[in-house]
Amino acid sequence: MIIFDFDGTLIDVWERYHRIFIEFWKIDLEIDYFKALKWRYSDERFILKDSNVPFTEKDFENYKNFKSQKLEDKAFLSLDKLIINTKDLKNIREDYLILTMRKNKENFYWQIKTLNLYQFFEGKCVILEPKGVDVKKEWLYKNIKTFDNNQINIVGDSENDLKMVEVSKNVDVKINIYLVRSGLRDPEKIIKENNLNAQIVKDVNEFLTSL
Repeated sequence: MIIFDFDGTLIDVWERYHRIFIEFWKIDLEIDYFKALKWRYSDERFILKDSNVPFTEKDFENYKNFKSQKLEDKAFLSLDKLIINTKDLKNIREDYLILTMRKNKENFYWQIKTLNLYQFFEGKCVILEPKGVDVKKEWLYKNIKTFDNNQINIVGDSENDLKMVEVSKNVDVKINIYLVRSGLRDPEKIIKENNLNAQIVKDVNEFLTSL
């Protein structure tokens, strides 16, 4: 079984996050600089400080609300681009699925159809409510016995993906975590901060070609 994260793993979300950031703060910030700062700081207040943008805590709360509203808006979702080479999906011999966290399921399915991914993942999508860093781990723990596998490979870009390895402590299943460098966070920092084991790959395509 292969479990794929979606945002930052199968698709490039950098332009979406960058556009939301610069539209709210009304600043001219190069996307490459935004990427570098986003990897450096988990708290976006520090991105603002490094960019010499004055703000209050109320401003920042308003930004978080704006971001929450726009992240799954079709206008911003349309900025995303494919990372995954779909030709490699045809070569996967084992079962696989997408495990993602989204608030708007309708817009998620609109997006995978727009990106021509639906044909590969029809009936293979699990969409969870974004409610903390253990959401995916809890889902896996509840559902792992339904998988007819003694090994699960998980490809993602966040703590939510990494923490799924902890399920292996309670079940007789080998869980391998692969963190990609294409996401919004630095995988080396994620591993260090959580003190959990994972392999780092350039992107999902590097993982697929290694199968």
